[in-house]
Amino acid sequence: MATPICVPINLDAFVLNKPVVDTTGKAVLIAPITQPDYVGLRLDNSVIQHDVLPPVDLHTSRPASVNPRISQAYSADLNPVVIKDPKPDFAKSGDAVIQSRLGVYLHWSLPRGYRTGSSGADGAQRTDPDDKSAIPPNSNPTFRLVPNRWLIVRVLKTHLPPEANPPPIDAWVIESDRLQKVEELPGDIDLETEVTPFLAYDSNPDVTISGNLLHSQAEKYIGYKSKSLATTQYSETTANRVPLSVMNSSNPVFADYTIHNPNVFSMKDNFEYEPGKYLQQATCDYIVVGWHDSAENSPFGAKGLKGTLSARVENFFCKLPDGTDQPTQDLKDKVPLLSHGVIYNVVYDANVRPTTDADKYAENFDPNGSTAMEPVAVGVTPLDSVLTFLHAHRDDKTDGENILGGIPIDAAKNLLDMAELLHATSDDYDSRIKAHDLISGQSFRTALGGFSWHYDKKKTPNSPPQSPDTITKDGDGKTELDYLNDLNRLQQQLDITDRMLALKNWELFAEFFKYCSDVKNGENSSQYFDKMRMLLGAEKVADGKGIKHDGDTSVIQSLLNTKSRLETAIKDIVPDKPATPKIPVKKVAGDAFKQRTDPTLLLAGIDSGWPAAFLDYLQIRFDGDVKAPSNSQITQILNNLNLPTTSGTIKGTIEKLLNEAKVGTGGSQTGFKSWTGQPFCPIFVEWEAMFYNVDASQWAVALGNSPMSNNNQPQIRYINPDPLHEPSKLSDQDSRAVSGRILVLPQPSFALAAIVKQVLDVAGVSVPQGLQQEVTAPDGTKKLNGKLDKTKLQDFVKKVEGLKFISGDLMGFTDGLLTLGTGSHVKPNVRQQGEGIKVLGEAKDIITKIGFPADLAEQMILQMGSETARTPYGTLEDFEGASFQPFKGVQHGQLAITKITIVDKFGQAISWPLPERKPRIPPDTPKFAIHPCIADQLCPTVLSDNTLNTVFKTVETTDKPTSSGMVLSPFIQITPAINQASRINASFLRKDFDQSGKLASPPWTTCNDWDNPIFGWIVVNYPDSSLQFFTGDGIFYTALTFGGPFGTVTSLQWAPFASPPPDQASKLVSKQLVDLIAEMKGDPNNPTKTAQAQAYLRAMWGMINGAIGNMPFPPSQYSAYANAIVGKPLALVNVGWSLELAEPPMKAQHTLGAQPKEGYEEDLMSQYKFPVKIGDKERPFDGVVCYWDTDDNKYTAPASTATTDFSTIYTYPYPETSADSTTDAKDPRKMIEPDTFPTLTPYFIDPTKVDDTRGLLKEKASKFLVKTLLIDPYTPLHLYTGILPIKTLQLPGWSLEAAMKNMTAFFTLGPILVTKDVPKEYNDNAPLHADSWVQKQDSNAMTDPSKKEDAFPIKLPIAGGKGMWNWLQPYVDSNATPPGQDIRPLYNALEVGQETGSLRDDPAPYTLVEGFLQLARPLVDASQAGV
Repeated sequence: MATPICVPINLDAFVLNKPVVDTTGKAVLIAPITQPDYVGLRLDNSVIQHDVLPPVDLHTSRPASVNPRISQAYSADLNPVVIKDPKPDFAKSGDAVIQSRLGVYLHWSLPRGYRTGSSGADGAQRTDPDDKSAIPPNSNPTFRLVPNRWLIVRVLKTHLPPEANPPPIDAWVIESDRLQKVEELPGDIDLETEVTPFLAYDSNPDVTISGNLLHSQAEKYIGYKSKSLATTQYSETTANRVPLSVMNSSNPVFADYTIHNPNVFSMKDNFEYEPGKYLQQATCDYIVVGWHDSAENSPFGAKGLKGTLSARVENFFCKLPDGTDQPTQDLKDKVPLLSHGVIYNVVYDANVRPTTDADKYAENFDPNGSTAMEPVAVGVTPLDSVLTFLHAHRDDKTDGENILGGIPIDAAKNLLDMAELLHATSDDYDSRIKAHDLISGQSFRTALGGFSWHYDKKKTPNSPPQSPDTITKDGDGKTELDYLNDLNRLQQQLDITDRMLALKNWELFAEFFKYCSDVKNGENSSQYFDKMRMLLGAEKVADGKGIKHDGDTSVIQSLLNTKSRLETAIKDIVPDKPATPKIPVKKVAGDAFKQRTDPTLLLAGIDSGWPAAFLDYLQIRFDGDVKAPSNSQITQILNNLNLPTTSGTIKGTIEKLLNEAKVGTGGSQTGFKSWTGQPFCPIFVEWEAMFYNVDASQWAVALGNSPMSNNNQPQIRYINPDPLHEPSKLSDQDSRAVSGRILVLPQPSFALAAIVKQVLDVAGVSVPQGLQQEVTAPDGTKKLNGKLDKTKLQDFVKKVEGLKFISGDLMGFTDGLLTLGTGSHVKPNVRQQGEGIKVLGEAKDIITKIGFPADLAEQMILQMGSETARTPYGTLEDFEGASFQPFKGVQHGQLAITKITIVDKFGQAISWPLPERKPRIPPDTPKFAIHPCIADQLCPTVLSDNTLNTVFKTVETTDKPTSSGMVLSPFIQITPAINQASRINASFLRKDFDQSGKLASPPWTTCNDWDNPIFGWIVVNYPDSSLQFFTGDGIFYTALTFGGPFGTVTSLQWAPFASPPPDQASKLVSKQLVDLIAEMKGDPNNPTKTAQAQAYLRAMWGMINGAIGNMPFPPSQYSAYANAIVGKPLALVNVGWSLELAEPPMKAQHTLGAQPKEGYEEDLMSQYKFPVKIGDKERPFDGVVCYWDTDDNKYTAPASTATTDFSTIYTYPYPETSADSTTDAKDPRKMIEPDTFPTLTPYFIDPTKVDDTRGLLKEKASKFLVKTLLIDPYTPLHLYTGILPIKTLQLPGWSLEAAMKNMTAFFTLGPILVTKDVPKEYNDNAPLHADSWVQKQDSNAMTDPSKKEDAFPIKLPIAGGKGMWNWLQPYVDSNATPPGQDIRPLYNALEVGQETGSLRDDPAPYTLVEGFLQLARPLVDASQAGV
């Protein structure tokens, strides 16, 4: 099959005439033409810029006589100024406007398949983004080449003046890829509307041929419109061409912004029918067909997609026609592709302004207009901002429906009813709370967190991971554990080195850029030379004369050397295949670093402008599917179209598409539409704002509830407890102007609809009432049955898809605080599609001018690599006279949006507020025109008088709540957050000992995969009213019981089980467990200590009982009998948290104004202490019961001794909070609340400065905040920070089984009268050990079920089957008790038979027995303990 594939595209038409520009009031504005300023790509300090895409300036947008878009004022002859009346009058005649720029502007949108790219090969030319063959790393992305030939056909239906005689069907060919220099263009060409400025890299290194590459960028243009095909033959001509894709212009809006792509993806039809004469009225249809001049560049051509036709069509985001046969689906032929679209009944009238929805959009911003609500919301994510807006106006029925695009307000209420479910596809209580937590965690971008190595030797099911050999040494004298520790140490150093190297590469670029932008760089070159030399070149250059010497190693070279050494060392342990590694390991990605994203701005009531089906798969057609009668006029047009053979056999299909469009048989399918008035298709939003820094001392941490839902529980959040509006003068504020540009993408409403559908498809989910099935009750009334009505769902999803809003992050906000610029700017290297990085000759010359030799200059540019995306402020931003330091390493303050400009693809603009002159003397209180709906997490603190705590407090800044109680305010709360990537490290810890058995320094280290992090267990024994303590392995140690002369009774250690040998006992019992028990043991010689011990035990009992009642139910495998006897086992663990920066603290990048002192940024960061909250009682899915303070893991004096202070218990007010003590002993519990939150300080460790005697792993461990915790072992524990996502940590399942298989329930019983005596003497052959019952079960030595009841040594009235219970009978030890030790009985385990309780006459004597009754079953089924 060689016939073309036809893909529909969207075609829009915009009418430009004088009335369109001559608007008044709130009507949409027409922006002057602002093309990319490629002059700013020069490395001259007079023109270099952060962004060559200038902001849209609307001050001259109206009247038409002063709008450069159509006004002749800027090209008129110069006349002498009349002193008496110096103001020119441009509107005296119709000649005030440029007639050739009026008419219809067409734009065609490229399908989604042309907008995707992939990484190519470094140094290897690739034109196909899907060619994955031989792809080395570090390549630049490749985007598909787009159609570069477009046939535009105009079918004229009516026109005026009647004497004009334009052809009824006219056509032109657009050559999108034709490249021309300015001197090659015709003299009458309109440089702003008929050609496109373009960046074209000339790889010819000969300057005599290519000239100054950067200077020539402002002199190159692409785009060409042929003469009319109605009168002229068209044939391909030899011309310079560029490989054209959506991204090779260094302009992100290139493909969709008609001002930036005339005669490339758009065309002007000015209706000129004779030279200088133009139609005044016209009604016409427009048809567009596009193709590749070389069919092999088609997505389905030789250089395109690979595989079967069906696979290629799907990869191009299209779908085959229904009923396509299998042979066609399996075709692998190379075929051309035609893109086609048509728009009918476009009406042009030179004197009438077409209707446009944009006027309604603009009116929405007018506080005095017909709409009572401002259509702006700010949230932390797109979804959050949508729900915020809907919540704010859920009761504004009329206005809500207008702004939402006619969507009934009931649909919005249904969305709000599902608000939490949209974040968690479950309807249970825990999931709804998790959903709210999830929202706070979604507002972060991620950065790679490095890797770690794990031992990978196979293990048996339900057993702990295999541990590496610690004894056997190889030829190098190392064990497997030594190699594993080496690997992780080397890997972490390598990860940090890679991140530091990227930062230093950027710093090298930053110094280069600052030099280029410095107007005094000739005088100041030495300072740039010194900084760049320190970064790279210190080994080669002593001064500016190129002298080589053996000096200090530069920073970058040192990092490169370190990286090479580390990679070699890692490969020595784990070489590339097929070589055998020294130990079996696997490489696992580490936790990612996070950085808070900028707030999301939402503009409601504005259609995104993207076709509704843009994200759907487009329906393609084959040549045979296009059917329409032929038309002689179309045939005549095509007779003048001569295509080269390289384009493929496409002319016949083009004719079919034109005939089909001409007769209008396409119907309502994609690619066929009627013009219904002026379109408004937003492409980007420009915003300006003022950031008011609120000093760190004015922030506090509190627990607050969300007003968004009654189900949500308190979250940790930052507040401003004291009023901020004093002082209230602008001059007294630490403020910064920030701005940015948001690209409008088609995702928000489509993504929301997809989530809605996904949520409601989940079985068991709570269905909003408006979507439930309606059934008829027996009494004839209509009722809802709670089940989802599929028809209502389909209608609801369509309504959600129809919601009108656009949104995007306030990109540039955080960068602005870091004194960084964003945008398209000059770079010292060139990255061509599919190729590696190439040095820009002009940049090399600049670096040599600074004082470096040519070879080093080239090395520097290559070293910068891709770290050139953001620019330093340098001298491009002036902070002279500023009272405050402009650099903010941590953001905390309030943001007020001062201006929003929405620009559509044709240059239409909605601006709020409207452009106006700035006052010469700024007012004390600025004017805030924009008052958005603010999401919960961005809402300023509510003061005690129920007003918002904002930096200015005036009538203009105080809003009434919306009808639903939502806050409106010009001020957006920016709570503290680090302005660079960071992460919370969380690990279970164990004590670290050196080879001599002495506690290491620092004493805590992270647990390995095979280390048991649990050092003890606590179990509530209800029959004995005691707390039982077990070792980390689940061996019973001791119990504390209420009562006795001292209020608490401590059982004998290990009793009733035999004591382990002393050398084993010291290893089994942790000192921390002993210290905790000591807090609850009375002292006969110290009444105060005894009273305190009683209070401590009661506090622990009440706290644990309250916590267990608040926890999730025990797992299903938990023994029902055990659950009636003892509470859920709780684990004792040590946990460490730290706050790590991915890179060293960012540094200020401005050079005009107050300069911070050396080390200012590091010192500032080290002063921050961010409060953190451990656990949360209100969230049942959190496992923290309490925690105790433990020595932090420090090197510095006084060094940590790994001692836990058990005197104070940090916990929550569980239901049982009283210590129930009649003494004056204080309650040892202290509530976990903001005043008691511990803090974390950010840190970064430079791997090149690590003390080799310590090592990186110990350096990182020394940063841990260490706490000892009592936790529910089945439930994760959480750390809440307010600056980063919630950090979760959970015990490994195997660690639970290791203990649970040894743990069982037992309690004291007696005296009990039995009719049959127990054995009178101790059986030396059956001593009772802690695991005796386990061994008996494992050896299948349980009692024979057929055994007669009389055969049991003891019978008791018990429930359960035979063999379930043991009686632990005490006996006197015949051996003398050593002096000073407690008398210790011996125990035998006797199997218990069931006493029926029936009346009988057993012979005397009867016996009273006292001992322990043991449940001879594990607390948890051992096979499922880790589930």
